[in-house]
Amino acid sequence: MRTRPPSTDRAVSARGARGFTMVELMIAVFIGMFTLLAVAQVLAFVEGQKRSVVYGSEAQVGGTLALDQIGRDILQSGYGLVTFGAAAGCPIAASFNGAPVDGFPARLGPITITADPTGGPDTIRVLRSGKTSFSVPIPVVAPGYTPGTGFVVSHTLGVKGDATDGDLMLAVSGADTTCELFQVNAAVSTAKLVPRVDDAGWNAPGKPALPYSDGSTLVNLGTLVDQTYAIANGALMVRQLSSGGGAAPAYAAAAELVPGIVSLKALYGKDTNADGKIDTWDTTVPTTSAQWQTVVAVRLAVVARSTQFERIQKPEDMPTKANLEWHMGSDTVNGAVLPACSSGGGGCLPIKLDHLPDWKRYRYKLFEAVVPVRNAIWSRS
Repeated sequence: MRTRPPSTDRAVSARGARGFTMVELMIAVFIGMFTLLAVAQVLAFVEGQKRSVVYGSEAQVGGTLALDQIGRDILQSGYGLVTFGAAAGCPIAASFNGAPVDGFPARLGPITITADPTGGPDTIRVLRSGKTSFSVPIPVVAPGYTPGTGFVVSHTLGVKGDATDGDLMLAVSGADTTCELFQVNAAVSTAKLVPRVDDAGWNAPGKPALPYSDGSTLVNLGTLVDQTYAIANGALMVRQLSSGGGAAPAYAAAAELVPGIVSLKALYGKDTNADGKIDTWDTTVPTTSAQWQTVVAVRLAVVARSTQFERIQKPEDMPTKANLEWHMGSDTVNGAVLPACSSGGGGCLPIKLDHLPDWKRYRYKLFEAVVPVRNAIWSRS
């Protein structure tokens, strides 16, 4: 039988007692760190993708809510105001306690679009009567208006009289003439008189100052609903008129309505030849009754932004590389043919994003809708 020399056994035993060499340990550590780094990168990528999907869903919800909120208010715009078509566009004369009301609408219009001259977000102002029952035009009849007493009218349907919370009304003598605001600040005791007496609120002495008789009309505002939508601090904001209870009317600070909204654009859709079709889209605010008769719709665009900041260094890998395009097809905007879309298939209106900080590192979603201005349409018929 052959046996291993004792010296060989001792050498093997000595090497086993010494364990791993430094080189072997360093190789093992390197392999472990490399594996850990690879796993960490995979997990980071997967988590990043998951966050992009989650935050993208939030942007989808936010954009839908913003578009729905503005759209519903545009649908109701002009309620009670433009039922009497001649009132649309009239310059409003209004004061409280003898002084002008800061920020009060200068003209009676259901929707006022203020386009940003630099291409940034627009603002949209919506007016309507706050009557919860109904608001109908009230014809004035002879002998008409008597200061300190009120207006002799054909009916008082829907009119609420109260010392502090009575309906606000506009007296309109005809198309494109000044319309004067007053409050029904006494009880309506007969079916033929809308009372108005001097007070320290909306009814300053001598106001209304114009004569009103046959052919004039009262427009019932109830409690005027006046809302302005704008974009600020990466959110859709709304500012509203607060009035009633005898307190001085005031506009509260704008409140955040929907976060994550970074742009708002709007266009009037106008039927200029009364053929029942929209001929042009523009941002020109109507100023006369005849001009308001052409407005049949508003075209809206809302841009929502994901809250996920994409940590990408290469410019070619940025999630957003250019301003968004609002596809308008063959329609003209502000009387001009639009430049062709980058994807082809008609003209596009650019929506500016490059004014936002780090704008290329976020993802955006464009929401759009065409909303009929139904109260203006009904007043035409």
